[in-house]
Amino acid sequence: MQNESTEIISEISSRLQTYKEELDRLRLLEENQIKLRNIDALSPTSFENLVGQLFKSMGFYNVRRTGGAGDQGIDLECKSITNEKVIVQCKRYKGKVSVGVIRDFYGTMVHSRAKKGYVVTSGEFTEPARQWSTEKPIELINRKRLLELLDKYKV
Repeated sequence: MQNESTEIISEISSRLQTYKEELDRLRLLEENQIKLRNIDALSPTSFENLVGQLFKSMGFYNVRRTGGAGDQGIDLECKSITNEKVIVQCKRYKGKVSVGVIRDFYGTMVHSRAKKGYVVTSGEFTEPARQWSTEKPIELINRKRLLELLDKYKV
């Protein structure tokens, strides 16, 4: 009788734990959906400001917004922890960022003598864009990675 009670309690505990984990997963999914809707509702300027806050939280310094008309493809400029110039282009897109955007950005990096560049989008990157950026000092941050970073750095 004692063994049977212990087994029943163990089974109930196991099921409760599984239920709790699923509930936590659903809450996180709902929170992410809310964040996605909020990101999509941002103006381009507000999106750039959000990305700027993220870069500050990630340890970059002298982060300043340069975006706007005539920004020549640089929305943010900052310094890395090793004091190297870093530039960022922000693309609040619902679609995919093309390889042409990445090629143009690389030209801007060379022209501005930046050591590293980031292209951050609320959308995705085309496969040719991802392939073209490999082995170049460019990091592509898509929608999913952006949400992960916003959560990690509590922005």
